[in-house]
Amino acid sequence: MWNEVVLLASGLACGWSLVNLLAAPREQVRGIWVRLLLGAAAGLGMVIWLAVSSLSSGLAGLIIVAGTALIAYAANAKQVNRQPIVFPPHQPNVAADAAGSAVLLVTVAEPSQYNGPAYWSQALLLEDKVPHWMTRPRAYAHIRQAYALMGDSFPLDAELAALTHRLSATLPEVHIDYA
Repeated sequence: MWNEVVLLASGLACGWSLVNLLAAPREQVRGIWVRLLLGAAAGLGMVIWLAVSSLSSGLAGLIIVAGTALIAYAANAKQVNRQPIVFPPHQPNVAADAAGSAVLLVTVAEPSQYNGPAYWSQALLLEDKVPHWMTRPRAYAHIRQAYALMGDSFPLDAELAALTHRLSATLPEVHIDYA
C-alpha cells in the first residue's frame, strides 16, 4: 500500500512542480527544481524497487507516476491561468489630496520585471491566438526567458523612468509619474 502512496505523491509532485517551474519568476526556479527532482527521485526509486521484484509491477508503477504527473500538470496548468484581476504593472504615486499639478504619462507597457503569470494570464487573453491552457505554462517560460535576455528589466520601463526623471528636473513644481 505504501508503494502506491509514494508513486501517487511523486507523480503529483512532479506534475505540479513542472508547471510551477515553467511559470515561476527566476528567483523561485531553484527551489522548484529541487522539489521536482526529489519527487522524480522518489518515484523512480519506487519504480526500480518494484521492478526488481517484478517487471510488470515496475511498469505499473511507472504508469501510475506518469498518469498522476499528467493529471497534476493539467490541474495546475488550469489553476495558474486563473489569476485574480491584477492592477496595471506600474501604479502612479500621486496622492489624491496632493496640492499642485501632476502629469501622468499613460502607456500600454508590460511589467518592468517578470513576477509570475498573474499579469500575463490576462494579457494573453487579449491576443488573437490565445495559447491553449495546457501550453500556457510554456508560454510563461518563454516570456520569463525574454525578460532574462533583456537583463530582467523591460527597456520601456527604464526609458519611461528616465523620461519622468528628466521632466521632473525640468518642471520641479509639477509631480510627474507614469502608469
